[in-house]
Amino acid sequence: MEKEMKKYVIIAGAGISMDAPANLPSWWQYNKKMIDVIKEQALKLCPDAEKLLQKIDVEKSLPVQCISDIIVKKGAGDSYFPLLELLNGTVANANHFALAELARRGIVDTMITTNFDTLIETAFMEKAISLTTIVEEKDYFKAPGTRTCRLLKIHGSVKSLKSFIDTVTQKACGLSMTKRFILKQMLDHEIIFMGFSGADLDFDMDYIPIQETLNHGNHINWILHPGSRLNRNAKTLQKKYPEQFHVYEAELSEVFRYLGADYHALKNELYQTEAEDNSEVMEERMRKLFSSPHIGAHGCMGMCISLLDMIGESQAASELAEIYTKTLNLKNLNIFSVTGIFSLGLQKMNEGKIEDAKRYFMISIQCFQRMLDLLNKVEKNDKTADILACRHEVLENLGKTYNNLGLLCMEESDTEYARKYFEFAKDIAENRNNLGLLGISTFNLARLAYRKDHENDKFLLSLHISEKYVKKAGNLHAFLEMLLEECEIRLKLGEYYFAQKILEQCKMYLCNIREFRLNVKTLLIQSKYHLRIRKKQQALENFWQIISLEGMKSNPRLACNLLLEAVRMFCYFEEFQDLAKKLCNICGEKYTEIKQIWQKFYKQTEQEPVPNFITEDLPDDKIRQEIILVEYQQERKNISSFFAILCEEYMKFRKWERLQEIAECCYVAAMTPKQQSAALYFQGCAAIELKNYRQSEKYYRQVIQLNKSAESIYLGWSYLELAVLSVIKKDMDGSIQNCEMAKHSFQKSGLDKEWDKACCSYIRRIWDKDYTQKVWNYMERIQKEIDNPNLNEFWFDIKNKMNEKKEKSMKKELDIEKAMPEEIATEALRLYDTGTDRTRAWKLIHIALEKYREMENMDGVGKCENNMANFCIHEKKLTEAAQHFNKALDIKEQLGDIKGTAEQLSNLISLLTQSQNLKQAVPLVERALRHLLEYEYWEEKYRKRLIFSRC
Repeated sequence: MEKEMKKYVIIAGAGISMDAPANLPSWWQYNKKMIDVIKEQALKLCPDAEKLLQKIDVEKSLPVQCISDIIVKKGAGDSYFPLLELLNGTVANANHFALAELARRGIVDTMITTNFDTLIETAFMEKAISLTTIVEEKDYFKAPGTRTCRLLKIHGSVKSLKSFIDTVTQKACGLSMTKRFILKQMLDHEIIFMGFSGADLDFDMDYIPIQETLNHGNHINWILHPGSRLNRNAKTLQKKYPEQFHVYEAELSEVFRYLGADYHALKNELYQTEAEDNSEVMEERMRKLFSSPHIGAHGCMGMCISLLDMIGESQAASELAEIYTKTLNLKNLNIFSVTGIFSLGLQKMNEGKIEDAKRYFMISIQCFQRMLDLLNKVEKNDKTADILACRHEVLENLGKTYNNLGLLCMEESDTEYARKYFEFAKDIAENRNNLGLLGISTFNLARLAYRKDHENDKFLLSLHISEKYVKKAGNLHAFLEMLLEECEIRLKLGEYYFAQKILEQCKMYLCNIREFRLNVKTLLIQSKYHLRIRKKQQALENFWQIISLEGMKSNPRLACNLLLEAVRMFCYFEEFQDLAKKLCNICGEKYTEIKQIWQKFYKQTEQEPVPNFITEDLPDDKIRQEIILVEYQQERKNISSFFAILCEEYMKFRKWERLQEIAECCYVAAMTPKQQSAALYFQGCAAIELKNYRQSEKYYRQVIQLNKSAESIYLGWSYLELAVLSVIKKDMDGSIQNCEMAKHSFQKSGLDKEWDKACCSYIRRIWDKDYTQKVWNYMERIQKEIDNPNLNEFWFDIKNKMNEKKEKSMKKELDIEKAMPEEIATEALRLYDTGTDRTRAWKLIHIALEKYREMENMDGVGKCENNMANFCIHEKKLTEAAQHFNKALDIKEQLGDIKGTAEQLSNLISLLTQSQNLKQAVPLVERALRHLLEYEYWEEKYRKRLIFSRC
């Protein structure tokens, strides 16, 4: 570690608080204790289940990062979070005091921690060193202007239960845009990670936004505890930034001594301090929670069944479910046992026992309905947040149950009832604004529709919407299910580039779920992907990984299904025999019978046939069939050209989202500059239609940079599209210049007819825009140069329409009473922009607004408010302009128009910063950051306006 910089940013994890005298438990210790208490409660209900419950082992098979998620979802709800107070302490250790010493000397001015405890704060207070602690999101904007040392607690603090971020669901949502925005500014010095496992990076490699600081040339030092493993994503960063990302295996005491803290003296000061031991208090608090009525023995039993199934102990889960079933009296059931009943339904569903699963889910629905009846009675007198939260939780569980019933009906091909149950779940989700439940419901409805119509494009678009919902809600399990479904469709269509990207995503997310079935499904799809691109050895390795999974031996039903898959995939390969023998041992099938089937397929030929699973599932589209077959045959030189043909089809039918994806596949497969130019052109066309003008311009300019190497037709059309973009930007000279370049390119290549088409396209796309006469004069000159009757006819038709439009607007007096609000608003804008009669323009825009209100057209009202704001800006009435922008902003938010909201925020912030009204700009920038997820190119715009943060 080179001691070049005087200041450091410290990113600290749980490892700094484990040393004496703090003695805070590690995550492993905390979760082990919690699982022990859960098993203890379950044993009270089923004493005979002790051996089965021993299989739930934190040390061997149970990933600690997903335990809290299961506990919250399987009954505890928000009552789990107060337990995290147990992770606080009162006695700081030498690591905490060393941080305080470094802050006092100015070596450290920013600390970021994922810890909930207040031990860093304790150390600073005892040493009388100033520290600004930031926990609540609203306080993050104070951080850049703070002169004292700053501590940013990105996962919350024990002093604020609502601030906790602990479960997989919460972390899967990622840090808020506000936190990320401020963290990027704070990470401006050399960074040291200490006591940090890196598990959070499994949710996103840039979970803590460090990549930007690495891109700017800053250094990161990752302190690895001796003997421990480096997180795989940290390894990836080390490989990507070898000159900046450094890993050091060292004790924290060595690091602090190097930085200049007298660690030995600090340790001696604490020599007489008595170490904390709150293990008894911890156990008592946990026991109190898990024995409470809303969880109890039934809830703990449900958690245990789910945990066993999750780690692949399906046989044990099934046996435990049977033991639990014998304790139930379904005729006289306590509604609080619903968590256990619901888990039984899931278990029977996993076992394929549809009728049993339906029965338990129907009982669950009855329990949830009775709970809602009780809550309705209580709500009449008590409308506290706790009651409302409880109601929300019950309704969410009811929606999940309906979804599961729908899946069971779908399994039986009962489409009518499946749709009915999915619609029930969707209604609950929409009424409660529950994004996770809405995503799952829309996903299931899309699957149902896909079974009927087999429309791949429609299904993929529906999938993307559902994925966004569940990702935003942090439901990683559902998100993975959807990603894998999408991956299978991509493979079927030959879109292997996207399939590979999805598989990489899935592998990362599986680190935080470790769900056995999802792991099997991911590896199976990965095996199919490798076999499709003729990487047989890797495909076999993936398949063997499935067979070697812990828990596979207790899954004979799954092994039987895998045997069928192995026949479809590997029946032409000699290696099939070893796979089949192993799977037959697990599922109990006779290998001799399987061998006879294999011998019918197996042929020792020079060229192996295409595997059955590929040929049996080829799409109807001939072009896609060619793509899939040449991929397997490793003849990749024409794949990009095939994708280009598909791009033409998507352009023809104006399917811009899918064009964007296919064009990306086209680019990745491109092996020549000509193929690249086609792909880039189509990417530009998709981007321009999706209103991503900056990106589209970038693609077209890349085509132009290829120059003579590019396909002539795409070079010419790229110039033409840049001409259209110039008109959109009101750069008329630039538009004419690009048109001239397009003309030169087409004519030089002998593509005169293509130039004729380009002219028609250009005229058609700008004729109804109120652009300057300069462009029209230019096009009139071009039209005279071209001897094309069709173009002349088209040109005169457009010109006549233009003249009619102008004459109509000049001669016709607007009938205010009969006119539609759109016409009135258009007339108001014309009068104001031309300066003809601005007083009348104001009057008309108010009339249009009232008409929109009468029609309950809030989008129209918002547009009128926006127009009035622009009128006010022109008249330098900035306060009134802000009021109108605010009204337009509120309407856009109510309508759920994210893009419109972001645009209005941008307008308003720009106005307030120009008028130096920084106080009002602060909350608006905070709102703006919430909408940056889909409009990240505005981030720089907001960053520049953040001058108020230093005021």
